[in-house]
Amino acid sequence: MNKEEILLKNFTLLSKDAKKNKDALKSAINQLIEINPKLGIRCWEECINDNLSEIEEEFGKDEFSYNNLGYYLIKDFEMDFCEKEYFKGALDEFAKNKSLLDIIYTKSPIYNYFGARYAISFLIRADRLQEADNILSAIYKNKTFSDYSYMWDSIIDMFKYEDEYNPGAYFSNSLTQPDHIRDFCIGWIERIKDEEEQASAMTFAMQMF
Repeated sequence: MNKEEILLKNFTLLSKDAKKNKDALKSAINQLIEINPKLGIRCWEECINDNLSEIEEEFGKDEFSYNNLGYYLIKDFEMDFCEKEYFKGALDEFAKNKSLLDIIYTKSPIYNYFGARYAISFLIRADRLQEADNILSAIYKNKTFSDYSYMWDSIIDMFKYEDEYNPGAYFSNSLTQPDHIRDFCIGWIERIKDEEEQASAMTFAMQMF
């Protein structure tokens, strides 16, 4: 039995009580995403959907209740997965899964330090704008999220990574971007309804010029 088979077998067992086994479950999905992105993302979505009746109690709130499974399966898992360097191999599966994006970013609470900032920044730098668009679309539909300036500050600041996702070493490359990248970012920033948030985000965007 190989590593993937063992992890999948353990995932099936652990997911029967996601709250009790949350840490081991996160590790199993983490490792599955790393070695088989399609399977790992599918397992994450399956785990969320199996517990959706409890998670959806928190839809529309500013934060998850600490003991709600959404706090672990969405808030905690999202940050832990999306900030990892290996997650760039799963971005195709993740960014095209609109039903998963809808649950994680449109319906669930979004916290300041959420992992999609890494994914969006990398996708924009890699000129994979449709995938970045999918994630941003889900975020902008969220009725309680308001920290757009911080999100765009983070996205643009990570342009210094160039073709790296989330490097362990310090990178300080220029934030300057070509016209079509700047236009893409500015277009999304102009959709921010709060004038102060938009002005702040636009100020950070000027670093691209």
